[in-house]
Amino acid sequence: MKRKFRMFGVSAILLLGLTGSGYADSPSPYAFDSIAGERVIQDLESGSGLSFPAGSKFDQNFLPVGLSITFDSKKIELIPQTFPNEKESFWNFAYYSTSQFQNTSFLLNLSEGVIYQNKTRIYQVSYEREPLLHETNYYRYHRLFFIERGDYQGDLLIIQSESPLTNEEVLSYYHEGDLQDPSILRSPSSRVSTPISNSESPDQTLLPNSGIHSLPQWGIFEPQAPRSLSQVHALENQLDANFSLILRYANFTDSMKQLQADLENARSEERIVELTLQTNEGNQLNSSLYAVLNGMYDDELRQLARIVREQGDPVLFRLNNEMNGDWCNYSALYYGLETNLYRDTWNWIYTLFQEEGADNARWIFNPNERSYPHYRWNHMLAYLPSPLQIDAVGLTGYNTGTYYPGETWRSFAEIFDPIYREYEEVFDYPFLITEFSSSSIGGDKVQWITDMFAHLPTYPRIEALIWWDHADYAFGGKIARPYFIDETPEFMRSFKAGMQELKRDQ
Repeated sequence: MKRKFRMFGVSAILLLGLTGSGYADSPSPYAFDSIAGERVIQDLESGSGLSFPAGSKFDQNFLPVGLSITFDSKKIELIPQTFPNEKESFWNFAYYSTSQFQNTSFLLNLSEGVIYQNKTRIYQVSYEREPLLHETNYYRYHRLFFIERGDYQGDLLIIQSESPLTNEEVLSYYHEGDLQDPSILRSPSSRVSTPISNSESPDQTLLPNSGIHSLPQWGIFEPQAPRSLSQVHALENQLDANFSLILRYANFTDSMKQLQADLENARSEERIVELTLQTNEGNQLNSSLYAVLNGMYDDELRQLARIVREQGDPVLFRLNNEMNGDWCNYSALYYGLETNLYRDTWNWIYTLFQEEGADNARWIFNPNERSYPHYRWNHMLAYLPSPLQIDAVGLTGYNTGTYYPGETWRSFAEIFDPIYREYEEVFDYPFLITEFSSSSIGGDKVQWITDMFAHLPTYPRIEALIWWDHADYAFGGKIARPYFIDETPEFMRSFKAGMQELKRDQ
C-alpha cells in the first residue's frame, strides 16, 4: 500500500495521458497529479486514489461511482464507501457484498480471508472466471480488496487481469489519503455534471401522441391481462377510466406462442404493452446473466425480438428491472459484483433486437427507487447501459404498508418526490412510472389515493403510470400487501373521483 499523499494541483500533461468518453465531464471531486514520479488520480472527497502508467484509459462513465482505469491487460476500480449515520459498519458492508460468492458456481478457485498491510485490515476475495461468448473486455483473474479506513469508512478496490497478480502488486496501485469527514462523500447521482441523454434521438417521446395529451396515460398490471382483458374492462367501466397500457412480465419459461397471442390481443384493442423481460432461470440464485451472455438463449431472444417487431405499435421494453435490488438474481450481488455484465447483457439483447428489426421497442432503464444493499457498487449508475440504447427511464415505488416488521407507511409524495428530483437532474429522457401501488395495511388507503391524484400534476415529465393491481403473499398464502384497486368500494370511489378531478384540473 502506498504512503499517504496530498494533491498539489491538476496536471494538464497527465490529463493528456488519459483517454475517456462518456456522458459527463470530469466532476470536481477528482484531480490528477504526480506523486514521487508516479501519475495519480485522486478522489478528493474520500482522499484515496490510484496510480497509473502513461497511456492508461480513464473511464469517465464510471466517475459517479468511483475511479476506473485500464492499462496493460488490467482494469482497476476504486469505489469509496462510507456510512456517515453509523447505521452499518464497514465490515458488514464487506461481508454482505460477498455473501453470495459461495453460491455462484461460475466463480472458480474462490478464496476469501483477512490480510494486513501496514497495519491496515483488508478483507480480500479472489476468484477466476471462464469467458462468456457475448461479453466484452474479459479478464480471467478477479481480486477484491475491502480496505478498512475506520469503522464507517473504507475503499473497495477491484482489479481484473489476464494473469495472476500478487497482493503486493495490486495494492501498489492504491494510494490512501488522509481520512475525510464521511458526510462529504456525495451520492453518485449528485456527481453527474451533465444530464444523461440519448443524443441520437433527443426529441423522441415515449408514447404516440404524448405531445398532444395534457394528462399522463394510465396503465395497469392485472394478472390475466393481456391474455384476457375482461377484468380490465370491468375496472374501466366502474372507474370511468382508460387503461391504455398493460404490464406483462416474461421470462425464459414462457411460451413464445402464448406471448405472441397476448401481445396480439392487446394490439386488437389498441393497447400498448409494457413488456418486462426478466432473464430468470427458475429464480435460482446462480445468475442468469451468465447463461444469456454464453448464448444459451440466443434463439429465444431472437424469436422474442421478432414477436415485438410484428406488434408494430411501440412496445415498452423493460429489461431486468430493479437490478439494484438484492431480490433479483441479475443483481451484481449474484455474479461477483461485475455490474459490467449487466451492461453487456443489455447490449447483447439490444443488438439482437436491432438485427431482427425490432426498432419499435422502447427501451426502459428501470432501477428500483432505492438500492438494496445501499452500497455504491450497487448504485443504479453502476448498471447504466449505453445512453444510446435507452429511450426512457422508469420510476418504481410502492407503499408496501406495515405487514412486515420494519416497514413504514409512505405517501405517494414520500415515495416519488425524492426519485423524481434525482432522476430529473440525472436523466434527460422521457419518464414513466412503470409500476406502483399502495397496500391497505397500516394506513388510510382512501386518503393515499386522494393525495396521489392531487400530487401527480407536480411531475410534468411523467408520460404514463401503471397501477399494480394484485398482491404480495406471505408464507402460507396469506396476503401481506393487498394492492388491489377494487379491494373495497371506498377505494374505487376515491380512484374514480381522483381521475375525474385530474381531468377537470387539466
